[in-house]
Amino acid sequence: MPVNTLFGGQEITFAVEQLADTGGTTLIRALHKDTCAKIASRLGHPEEASKIASLNRVKGIYKVLKQNRVLKVPAYLKAPHHVVNVMSGDDPPTITQGYAKQQVVSRLGQVGIGQWIGSDPIEMQVSVRFEAANKHDGTWVENDIAILEEMAGMPANPTNRGKPPPILRVSTTRNGTVVPLIPLNYQWSPTHASFPLWRISNIEWAKGAGDPWRDGVGRRVRQSATVTLWEWTAIKLETRSVTSRAQKVQKTKPAAPKKKPAKKK
Repeated sequence: MPVNTLFGGQEITFAVEQLADTGGTTLIRALHKDTCAKIASRLGHPEEASKIASLNRVKGIYKVLKQNRVLKVPAYLKAPHHVVNVMSGDDPPTITQGYAKQQVVSRLGQVGIGQWIGSDPIEMQVSVRFEAANKHDGTWVENDIAILEEMAGMPANPTNRGKPPPILRVSTTRNGTVVPLIPLNYQWSPTHASFPLWRISNIEWAKGAGDPWRDGVGRRVRQSATVTLWEWTAIKLETRSVTSRAQKVQKTKPAAPKKKPAKKK
């Protein structure tokens, strides 16, 4: 049975990770039965629900807001091509790589020794489905697909090719609340501060008699895909000034022998 039918239509969010708040706010309008939790989830950062509520003096992140109410949100949440919200597909997210790697060290005439040699970055495959609400106009579907492709290193402007793709956070939500369709240790959640970050390594678009569906001018109104994500692992480089390097050299030099005081005659 499709995941969306079984679990009530969870959304998967691909959001460009913001490493620092760029400052300032921007304005948005609340949708029908919106809450601060739903807004933060839609913008790709569920953890910012309390900040949005505080900016607008809303008591509680689950308080239903008046439709079309103008709200302040942190400006970095509305950065261009910042987030894509898409329905989960028919298959649940699957971890396909990243577990411990071992090699066998042979011992003559004895059972070999299993030796841990490290782990590869986590690889996760996520099934998604883009679908237009009205089934007749694929404008928004094509826009969201273009953003996801840009996140995968395929920008609409060919002159921007060759640049590293953005680092992403991925989460699954339902009505603005994080849910464990993606296991919680692989996505952001209020109880998991050290969530992994990701880069998209591949998008496999479904093709067949029933997928994709297109409108009268060829835009897709329904398109399924499998997104392959690789865990982003940071390289930490230590940089030291000339002064700090000189101090370390001085500390490693053997101390000069102390001169014995002259004997008194």
